Amino acid sequence: MDDRQILSYVCLDSVIEQVYELVKDFAVMVRTRQSELLDNWLARCQTCSAVLLQQFGVRLHQNADAAGL
Repeated sequence: MDDRQILSYVCLDSVIEQVYELVKDFAVMVRTRQSELLDNWLARCQTCSAVLLQQFGVRLHQNADAAGL
């Protein structure tokens, strides 16, 4: 099995697929310095089924507010 097949198999779980998409989008957002996408990304975190990602989104939002972003 190659990496793409493994990823496809793992992402059959809807929660894992949500987390994968959010993490992938976050990495692109940070790498390309598109901070204007942060609010939308944080809103998507709030509806994610993974509680830890929801909590990460809340903390990131709090830190962004504190930093004036």
